[in-house]
Amino acid sequence: MSFEKELQELLLDESFQRWISGQASEKEKQMWESWLSASPQRAELVKEARILWRSLQFQSSTPPNVDAAWHRLHQAIQQKKKPKQHIEHRAVWQLHRPSTKRPYRYLVAAAIFFLILAASIFVVLKMTATMRSKYLVVTTDYGERKTLHLADGSEIILNANSRLQMPRNWDATKGPQIFLHGEAYFHIRPVKYSGKHNVFVETVDGRVEVVGTIFSVLERGKGTRVTLEKGKVRVGIKAKKNSSHLQNKVILQQGESVFFQAGGSPVVESSADVDFYVKWWRNTLVLKHTPVKAIIERIQDTFGVKIVVNDKSILNRRLSGTIENTNLETLLQSLSIALQVPVARKNSFITLGG
Repeated sequence: MSFEKELQELLLDESFQRWISGQASEKEKQMWESWLSASPQRAELVKEARILWRSLQFQSSTPPNVDAAWHRLHQAIQQKKKPKQHIEHRAVWQLHRPSTKRPYRYLVAAAIFFLILAASIFVVLKMTATMRSKYLVVTTDYGERKTLHLADGSEIILNANSRLQMPRNWDATKGPQIFLHGEAYFHIRPVKYSGKHNVFVETVDGRVEVVGTIFSVLERGKGTRVTLEKGKVRVGIKAKKNSSHLQNKVILQQGESVFFQAGGSPVVESSADVDFYVKWWRNTLVLKHTPVKAIIERIQDTFGVKIVVNDKSILNRRLSGTIENTNLETLLQSLSIALQVPVARKNSFITLGG
């Protein structure tokens, strides 16, 4: 079965719809989570389904007004303005003679809703197929990294639990746009030509304009952080999430970091802990008076675990040094030794401190 066909069948399944929209029962949650864990390939299928479902914008719909829907259908049948439509309506009318009983009206309203839903899914799937031919979508699971080597010698390293979309045919002189959710390290080669900024990296909060530089972008739903290792970039903050309008702009110099959220003001740190944000791909976390809270957030985002700290004062402590970050157990043991507190793990649940 093709990828698009599987998507279509899943999106038309009411139980699956409830699951991806957060309205499933406990029994349904267990069923779909078991289905998901049975095959690693299904993770990409679910990610794409969630994106398509959000784009349909049905999750926040209010219940249909059945009487109004029935009235509109009845009027359309009676108007007989278009011959072709008249024949189709008459066929429906003969198949199911209207009555004043509400169950029939609910059936008709439900039928109308699912016809619209199916048509919308079909259109979105067609658009997705077209996008797949033009764009490359790269995703990573927890604990996984991927490196992309581009035609001009540029390099992108995608961190764990991330998603990146970019043109399949990379040409930095044509202003390619990269869309990112998660974390990535960029080494963009400079291009000599007469145009303006030639590469754009976009998140839900803003956009980074690049000529040729080395930097990282981090966005995990709580705002975006751009950290510059070398060169210069211009960062624009969106007026609201996913908006195309940029209300504020800031130029970062080498060694600076900026944190911002859509609709807010940027916070630039000139003495930022740059290595912590740009050298994670070298298999070590470089700490320079780094808050423990930031370290824990990175571990959770990278490995998909939940860390509970019993003594909240630990979160305000700062650490310096290097910690190997490719293996969760090694990372936890190193953190335990550095903080001199015990660590306990049960599956994806971790407790730090006694």
